[in-house]
Amino acid sequence: KPFEPRELVARVRSILRRREQLADESSQLAEFAGWRFNLGNNTLQGSDGEEHVLSTAEADLLRVFVRNPNRILQREQLMGKRDLQPTDRSIDVRISRLRRKLEPDPQNPALIKTVYGAGYLFLATVNWR
Repeated sequence: KPFEPRELVARVRSILRRREQLADESSQLAEFAGWRFNLGNNTLQGSDGEEHVLSTAEADLLRVFVRNPNRILQREQLMGKRDLQPTDRSIDVRISRLRRKLEPDPQNPALIKTVYGAGYLFLATVNWR
């Protein structure tokens, strides 16, 4: 099949860029509120040493939160490029699951706050290792 050499070079560069981002991320640890989140393998370790493996959806959500601490994030920002319908509650389910893993009392969250009419707020100081 014929191809355009410039397009091939652009695609290869794009793949290499993505690989570099993944390599950088694989060694990153985010520490907050007694938790250690390893962005490379989607694991969350508590201060007691217990390790939780997060689902891809939970890890993606926590990744957005640790990169944007103490900022109100709208549902659209948390869902990424997915098309949201007004009745789509999947982000709420993901937040709930993440709260159950992070919060001592998920009914009264201290880390992931709901800001009614605006979105969600991750209240933590994040240190990167």
